[in-house]
Amino acid sequence: AWLALGVTYHHLDRWQDSIVSCQRALHALTGLDKPLDVASAWINMAISCGTGYAHGAFGASALREGTDYCQQAVAALAELPPGRERNSMEASLYNALGTLHSQTGQWREALVAFQRHFNICQEAGYTSRTGISLNNQGEVYERLGPDYFDRAAEAHRAALAIHRQYGNIYLEFQSLLYLA
Repeated sequence: AWLALGVTYHHLDRWQDSIVSCQRALHALTGLDKPLDVASAWINMAISCGTGYAHGAFGASALREGTDYCQQAVAALAELPPGRERNSMEASLYNALGTLHSQTGQWREALVAFQRHFNICQEAGYTSRTGISLNNQGEVYERLGPDYFDRAAEAHRAALAIHRQYGNIYLEFQSLLYLA
């Protein structure tokens, strides 16, 4: 129940309450064999750190905390056997980690995380999610400067094609904005 409450608080823009609820979920999960739930709690805490920072609710220290939470999620996911659930969680984890690195200006680390996200999604057949990853990679390439602008445009064009294929008008528009 704590984990569900943490996710709900996140969607209500109550990021501190989300983190506290996920911490309570972790406490309740202690001693249980539930690595997927443990990883989910860590990932949700990381996402709340990044989102709270982006909306001005947290300072820069939240980004370091979020990165630490991602490392805890990596450890929890190591206990899961390969499969769809692990792939999905790992994809979420590396997308969150890439976002946190982007927010701190660690462009190379962000790119590594987003490329890992892309590879997981591609191998697992999460084609729609690969488009999100390509947009994120394109943003990072833009931040790396003029030498990477061609790579940025290539990533955004590939993302645009995927978003059109899946009829995701919002993400299609986002890709078009990046290409403008």
